[in-house]
Order: sequence, then structure tokens, then C-alpha cells
Amino acid sequence: MPEQKDYDVGYGKPPKRTQFKKGQSGNPKGRPKGAKGFNASLKRELESKVIIQEGGRRLKVSKAEAGAKRLIAKALAGDMAALKMLAMLDAELHAQVEQEANQAMRDTGPDQTDENVLSHFKEQWLAQAADCTEAVEPAEEAEPDEGPESERQDDPGETVEPIYAEDVEDPVYAEDAEEPVYAEDVEEYET
Repeated sequence: MPEQKDYDVGYGKPPKRTQFKKGQSGNPKGRPKGAKGFNASLKRELESKVIIQEGGRRLKVSKAEAGAKRLIAKALAGDMAALKMLAMLDAELHAQVEQEANQAMRDTGPDQTDENVLSHFKEQWLAQAADCTEAVEPAEEAEPDEGPESERQDDPGETVEPIYAEDVEDPVYAEDAEEPVYAEDVEEYET
């Protein structure tokens, strides 16, 4: 079958007889199953199990874990190259964790996170408010003690001065007390 004269064969223009026919693949069976590349082989090898001796016990761990244990042991023994490698891997691990956390934040969106935080604070606030507003039975009126305080009559025109935080001494907390115990209320105390 002779070549047609109007088709020039040359660089990037193979002869028509060697070109693939329309609709036919050059690799009909596809990529062979076993040829997955270096990363897949490395991952498979690092996940495989080995038996190691640790503390007098035999443990079955992955090769990655065994390598990490060996690297840490060498770094602890003073091998500077192992220590440098361990520091580098630790920094990469922290960067990866931070990147994953940032990605999770972007995926959920700040609005959803803000809503979760606000709803959590709202629940806490409502629970505290419910605890504070529980009905308290009024105490029976006590007989006034005799003394200078009982003789004092409150003048309706008298104003009460507020007590400020800087006017109050630091409290000393007793172990079982719910309220602060002030130093002037205690005869002997240790600081």
C-alpha cells in the first residue's frame, strides 16, 4: 500500500500505517496492576509488621513504628544526626497538624464555629442563671441582739456607702469553706 503524496512524513508526523486507528487505544489492557509506583510500595512496606524486643517482651509492630522507636532511642543516646532528624520530623508533624486544623476550620466555616461557641456559652449562662434563681425560703426573723447595734435605728435619709474592692483585705480560703475567710475573723492562721 503506497503512501499518499499529499501527507509528509517527518518529525511529529508518523506514517499513516503505524498510527492508531480511530477508537482504538494504544494500551488496550491499561496499566498493569502491580506497577503502582514508589509511594505505594513505601507505604505498603512501612505498614507491614515486624517483631521487636522491648523491655524483655516481644511486640508485633509496624515497620514505621519500629523505625520511630529506633530513631528516638538513638536520639536519646546522644546521636546528633538522629536528634536533628527527630527535631525536623517533629516540626513537620506539628505543621501538618496545624494545617489540618486550619483546613477543618475553613471547611466548617467561621460562622458555624462561632455559633457553636456562642450556643455553648449561652447554655452555661442559662444554667448558672437557673441555679441563682432557684426559690430560696425566707429565713424566720431573728430576735435582735442586745447591744449597740440593736439600739441603732436606721434613718430613712441615711445613705449607705459602697464598699470597693481596694478597701477589702485579701481573703484567706479555708479548705472546706465555700465563702472566703478574712484574716481578721481568724485568731490564728498560717499563710
